[in-house]
Amino acid sequence: MRNVLILGGGLTGLSTAYYLQKRAREGGLDLGISVLEASSRWGGKIASDQMGGFLVEGGPDSFITRKPWALELVRELGLGDQICETSPENGRVFLLRDGAPVELPAGMAFVVPTAEEPFLRSGVLSEEGKRRVLAEVDVPRRDRGGDESVADFVTRRFGKEALERLGQPLMAGIHAADPKRLSLAAAFPEMERIEAHFGSLIRGLREVWGGSGLKATKNSSRVSLAGGIGQLIDTLISRLDPKSLHLGRPAVSLERGREGFRVRDSQGQSWNADAVVLALPTFAAADLVGSVRPALASPLGEIRYVSTATLSLGFSAADVEHPLSGLGIVFPKVEGRNLQACTWSSSKFPDRAPFDQVLVRAFLGGTGAEHLLDREDDDLTALALDELTPLLGLHAAPTLTRLYRWPRGIPQMEIGHRDRVAAIEAASGDGLFVAGTAYRGIGLPDAIHSAQTTVADLLAEIG
Repeated sequence: MRNVLILGGGLTGLSTAYYLQKRAREGGLDLGISVLEASSRWGGKIASDQMGGFLVEGGPDSFITRKPWALELVRELGLGDQICETSPENGRVFLLRDGAPVELPAGMAFVVPTAEEPFLRSGVLSEEGKRRVLAEVDVPRRDRGGDESVADFVTRRFGKEALERLGQPLMAGIHAADPKRLSLAAAFPEMERIEAHFGSLIRGLREVWGGSGLKATKNSSRVSLAGGIGQLIDTLISRLDPKSLHLGRPAVSLERGREGFRVRDSQGQSWNADAVVLALPTFAAADLVGSVRPALASPLGEIRYVSTATLSLGFSAADVEHPLSGLGIVFPKVEGRNLQACTWSSSKFPDRAPFDQVLVRAFLGGTGAEHLLDREDDDLTALALDELTPLLGLHAAPTLTRLYRWPRGIPQMEIGHRDRVAAIEAASGDGLFVAGTAYRGIGLPDAIHSAQTTVADLLAEIG
């Protein structure tokens, strides 16, 4: 028997175990699989909780279908009939401008207007700002190589106002990042490729999407599960051998011996393995492999993380003036607010709140705002309500409050990230593998794809 030890019981680690178990059964491999999770629950930053008739998501509440790996796994696990989408009437997104929500026009793909008329009629930018965006078709391709920040890219192609009002909240907000530090090539590689191929993002996206922008996939580009994303975790757990799953077992040391690896956990137990998969935050992985493989530990330790929090608030529908007919509001930094965004959870997906209630979710923290998370829970709730009350027309206290804190929760794909990942991948192998969302994408599909790639590499060595 060959033994594989997986450190980390989030989506990446559990998917790695699932695919290893599947490949072993299909190929008749005698493979021992163990998963060690430091905390008392599975799922990492995926947390779906039923509370008083509300379905509350503490972490990710959906996944994109453009990257197929999550959707494929969901269907493979028999959850295809649990997929839920946003209704067409609730597919709108709003941005805060001068203190009021302004609808993002139809046909917008992040900062790129693929439909000109709705963009010109919208109030998301000034008239001068809109003219500058449309002039992008005449901006030449970048004539030099090397990494470029999202801020430099958006400003160069679309202008400063587009960065402040569209690029910063819509693009950098996904990563809770500073667009001046965020690498375009690592975080949004498709943008770099479209510029290289078409010369203009407006021309390129109009050609790629036939002039329809995001509208063609508006209501199916991002989906969830009827029981929340936690339903995916629960189903993965049910498909794994229970004897392979071990909660409350953080790894405290990793050593290389003559016959493989030895990992000791916090309870003093030793685990011998022919291969170890580090499905951990990179800072935790770096600590473990420092003495075993310094060439791997060094670039792992260079990836920065930021802390964030989500605050879910339930209200009686009668106490909310705003119709909440959309996905939510994002807050450009230039508006001077503390919140990053507010999504309208009960409008976004069905059955998130009782029939006479609504559920919204506020996002706090991230680069430049991590200091907010030093506040007590009640203070953060009061801060959020201060900003949301005039925007949503709130007339009563929330009927539900649930705050989730994610210290060092989101990896930052900053300038030079591709080189760091290349160094990590070059130092991996020979029985030691890394997997997760810190490398080539932060979404749920990226986690699953990382697990698939890791399993293929691992079995090529020991299978």
